Amino acid sequence: MAVAAATTTTIFRRTPTVNLNPPPIRLNPTSKISCLSLQRSRQPWPTQVPLLSCSSSTTLYNKLSRLSFGFILCSVSSHDETLVTEDEKDVVADESQPQPEDTEGTITDDDDLVEDNGTGLEESPITILAFLQSYKEALADNNESRISEIETYLKSIEDEKLVLERKLATLSDELSSAKDRVLRISADFDNFRKRTERERVSLVANAQGEVVENLLPVLDNFERAKAAIKVETEKEEKLNNSYQSIYKQFVEILGSLGVVPVETTGQPFDPLLHEAIMREESTEFEEGVVIQEFRKGFRIGERLLRPSMVKVSAGPGPENTEPVSPSGSEAQAPGPDSFQEPQDVELKTQNPLQPLLFLCHGGPNSELSFTYPLHLTAVAPAVNRLPAVPPNPSFSPLTLLSFSDLQADAVQSVLTSNKELVDDKLRKQVLQKGLLLEFRKDSERLLLAVAQKPDGRRNWIVSDQNGVATSIKPQQITYIVPGVDNFNTTEISEFNQRAHNNLDPTLLEFAWLELLEANKSVTVEELAEMIFGSVEPVESYCAHLLLSRDEIYFTRLDSKGSCSVYGPRPTVQVEEIKRRLLAKEAADKELEEFVQLLKSAKTMPLRGKPSKCSWKAEDKTWHKIESLEAFAIDACKDEVQKNTAGTILKAMGLAKVADSAVNLLIDIGYFPVHVNLDLMKSNIRTNYPDHILSAAESLLQESHDPDKDDRIDLTHLKVYAIDVDEADELDDALSATKLQDGRIKVWIHVADPASFVKPGSMIDREALQRGTSVFLPTATYPMFPEKLAMQGMSLKQGTNCRAVTVSVILHSDGSIAEYSVNNSIIKPSYMLTYESASELLNLNLEEELELRILAEAASLRLQWRRGQGAIETGSLEPRIKVENPDEPEPSIRLYVEDQTDPAMRLVSEMMILCGEAIATFGSANKIPLPYRGQPQSKIDTSAFNHLPEGPVRSSAIVKLMRAAEMDYRKAIRHGILGIPGYVQFTSPIRRYMDLLAHYQVKAFLKGDVLPFTSGQLEGMAASVNMNARIAKKLFSSSLRYWILEYLKRQPKQRKFRALILKFLKDRNASLLLLEVGFQASAWVSIGSHVGDEVEVRVEEAHPRDDIISLKEVVQLAGGSTDMGKSNSQTPKISGRIPSRIF
Repeated sequence: MAVAAATTTTIFRRTPTVNLNPPPIRLNPTSKISCLSLQRSRQPWPTQVPLLSCSSSTTLYNKLSRLSFGFILCSVSSHDETLVTEDEKDVVADESQPQPEDTEGTITDDDDLVEDNGTGLEESPITILAFLQSYKEALADNNESRISEIETYLKSIEDEKLVLERKLATLSDELSSAKDRVLRISADFDNFRKRTERERVSLVANAQGEVVENLLPVLDNFERAKAAIKVETEKEEKLNNSYQSIYKQFVEILGSLGVVPVETTGQPFDPLLHEAIMREESTEFEEGVVIQEFRKGFRIGERLLRPSMVKVSAGPGPENTEPVSPSGSEAQAPGPDSFQEPQDVELKTQNPLQPLLFLCHGGPNSELSFTYPLHLTAVAPAVNRLPAVPPNPSFSPLTLLSFSDLQADAVQSVLTSNKELVDDKLRKQVLQKGLLLEFRKDSERLLLAVAQKPDGRRNWIVSDQNGVATSIKPQQITYIVPGVDNFNTTEISEFNQRAHNNLDPTLLEFAWLELLEANKSVTVEELAEMIFGSVEPVESYCAHLLLSRDEIYFTRLDSKGSCSVYGPRPTVQVEEIKRRLLAKEAADKELEEFVQLLKSAKTMPLRGKPSKCSWKAEDKTWHKIESLEAFAIDACKDEVQKNTAGTILKAMGLAKVADSAVNLLIDIGYFPVHVNLDLMKSNIRTNYPDHILSAAESLLQESHDPDKDDRIDLTHLKVYAIDVDEADELDDALSATKLQDGRIKVWIHVADPASFVKPGSMIDREALQRGTSVFLPTATYPMFPEKLAMQGMSLKQGTNCRAVTVSVILHSDGSIAEYSVNNSIIKPSYMLTYESASELLNLNLEEELELRILAEAASLRLQWRRGQGAIETGSLEPRIKVENPDEPEPSIRLYVEDQTDPAMRLVSEMMILCGEAIATFGSANKIPLPYRGQPQSKIDTSAFNHLPEGPVRSSAIVKLMRAAEMDYRKAIRHGILGIPGYVQFTSPIRRYMDLLAHYQVKAFLKGDVLPFTSGQLEGMAASVNMNARIAKKLFSSSLRYWILEYLKRQPKQRKFRALILKFLKDRNASLLLLEVGFQASAWVSIGSHVGDEVEVRVEEAHPRDDIISLKEVVQLAGGSTDMGKSNSQTPKISGRIPSRIF
């Protein structure tokens, strides 16, 4: 409704005319000014509106003052002064001239501007004045009909206003109610979603905890049987061993579920973890320390399955002052005949309600000492001094008596009276219709409801505040509100709100102090009377909420149905609980701040995330990040670290698994996207300590060559060093020539790190611990410090380099005719990659005669070895180089090496020749070396001649190979290579076993005592080979990861050529992707055979999960289509990465 507010003030004369030029306004201090608010009406004004004089009618004033008009009018006192405002002048100055519409200060509504006749004209102030003037004249003329007509019209305006006001209020209430309902529904849904998730997690945890808790007695029986069994015969020993194996397996299963024992002996007593059943004086342990465990307690995660039953130290007791007889001799121990008159003895107990045990000493100084559970509190006895109990002749002075054996009426009456006092407070409440009760809906929710009717023999149907009917069991009822009959479910919300408004935990502390001082127990109603001065339903329920939620001041002593009796906890226990709660509160706050930090880091752009170093700035932050990192790689030091990580993941809403921790650390920028978890788990050393780097620097500066006088100068030879293009360190090179008799002589030059490092030196020990250099697609971690390996030990083009040279003259059939081993100086001429070496061989240049001679020697050697039974295992070998691996999408370069390539064949044959020559040299001179052999398979390889030569046949043969063997005294045959003996010698910078061979051979050449015996070599080999296996596994997994990442980035429509190696099951075949050199599996179409080439497409690849799925693309007449079955049924494959044997 529009309300027009004008600032016009109009004062009328008693004459029926309007003064258009009144004198200036002069208000009489005694005049009365009435402000009337006129409201525009939708109804038309009366057609004839004479001017009226508004003089002194009290009735009119009262009527008009209740109306709401759009303009302000003022009624003046009885003085005849004419007062007209300046605004009125503007309004009535010239009625003949059109006046502009005054909208200042006016709130308009389009509907209010439209009259019933549709003219849409507004009533001007002049019309209103005329209307009022007409009303004045009617009063003056005492025209009752006119007065009644005008008053009726004014009354209709007032009625319409009231109706609209009520309608506006109703609509406002409905809008507010609708908004509240929407907000409540939204909040309820959000709470329901969160509660459902919590219930799901809690249900799983509770179910697991309950199952384990029921199995604990079985574990107890195992341990009791273990303690009772005494093995006497061999048969009993076997039986006991079988039993112990079952017991061990049972314990391991519990451990895998996260069940851990509660620490006891030597630990401070914790009332939340331990159940004390005895106190004992001890000089070894301080007061409050557990000194013995009677029954093990267990936890699963943060849940306590059962407390440990323990004995607690009472600290050192008072000094023993033995009573001395008058004659100076020690007093005799009191016996039955020495009993004297009864004297008072002190009853030392705080909990006479438990069936406690005590020792009774006969005699005048006897003392009754009760042991009591420290975590319980009950009513103390009414008296502290009781008459002594005379000894019973049937037991000795140290007989252990139970509580029921006491015959002293005083003791019995005190103990039983307190028990009866608690029983008196417990009353059985009968459930009936209309009672208001609280019940447990689930593990986390307690609801108020009204009992409706029985449901069967024991259950009841109840209705909660939402009108939802539920059938509940008696044990679900936690409290029945007293003093309530026929409660209305619609009043539950209000009742609950009133009770929660009264909750004040500080009142509970005052009640605890009073009850503790009086040593009394309390019921809910008694507490309500104590703190609220009333036992009305709301106050009683409020007291119940305080007691049931309290974890500090009170403990439940006993319950009967929904009625419970509570007792005050001891002061020491309350202080300890408060301390723990404060610590937990501080820890929770710290955790919340850390979680907010994690969430903030997750939302940051990749370039703006905190650096790894920034997470280490504060100890408390670094402690949590360290726990997450350890959890991510399954390397938690203890349960504390594991629990810390689990708590953080839970607070972040993540599952408590390693993958969640990995993804979280990646999201916050602590881990790179392509973090190598296997590298972190392997504990491989990636950096060198400062003292090792300093020692390496000193070796480079000294540049002393201990074999300088014994080296032969071979710098005149053309020397070829052939390796992969990204090789950081070169440790072998080749030379060759043809002798006059036509035989070929080759030199294999091997880098000489043993001239820098001595056995047992600091750097040697570091290399021994590493065992090998680690080559990964993303980085290389050398066995020696990088600067020492690159600048000192490695072969460099055009530079005189130290080497150990093995020279061999071949027979025409490729066998060894002559050989020699010498320290040498060489000057490498060419540093070639395999690709460039193959290109030079194909060009067949006259200038590279030596390279062609090397290729000829390699061909002779291959033919000779095949004649000796060598087995071809050459295949495709992938090689990947990753640049900027810490970037989200680093550059990946993939190479596929064919081991049958001429350059690769040349190098491999020369390495085999060097190994055979060293093995022959060592055997001839009885030098302990790491001789490597491999028994040849008894299966005739000709059985595989039907398979295509190459990867298919090699793959089938490799499956039959037996494991390599080692001997440290003499050479043994290597059947796969087809040679009488083999020693790895050509990579001493990269492999420690090769370095050991160098130590031995160089010591022999120099005439020194060999540094290692065969037994010592075998011992060191065990450690070195273990590290080598870890490095090989790490290389394989890392290479596989980046191949999958490479395939993942390829266009979805790209096709790969694949070779069928074998069929695994039905049409599921093992494939070799020729463009990648990678083995995987996929379903192929019917009609395909081993050795056939098919086309496949990568459906999905997940490097982190080690999953790849391939699908065959079958060529049809109209084009290609996907016909092969996806490998999604067995997504995790075990693709093989071929590796060189040298």
